[in-house]
Amino acid sequence: MQALIRQHLLAFACLTAAGILCIAAVVDHRWKQRRIDRAEIAAWYCTHEGTHCGGESWRQIENRWNRRQLGYEIAAATLSSLALALIVVRAFRPRERPSSSPSRGGG
Repeated sequence: MQALIRQHLLAFACLTAAGILCIAAVVDHRWKQRRIDRAEIAAWYCTHEGTHCGGESWRQIENRWNRRQLGYEIAAATLSSLALALIVVRAFRPRERPSSSPSRGGG
């Protein structure tokens, strides 16, 4: 079992990194949405009350998120593909046989 784990350690590390990256993307998305909510409220107050003006627009926040999201998706896909490739290559690689040394029997 440990040999199998050792054999696929890099693939496991890539999948773990991809998972962590996906969690970070979800957290970032939720944070982005809170910022958009605040920006929309500020925009309403700016339009109707003349206060809370000068902040970021929800479009700017969304555009920056779209670029980050693309980066998250490319990185996660790359890491996952690398892990899959490593698993497939190692699964079809011929196993090495333990070398047997010729006996030195004295006849």
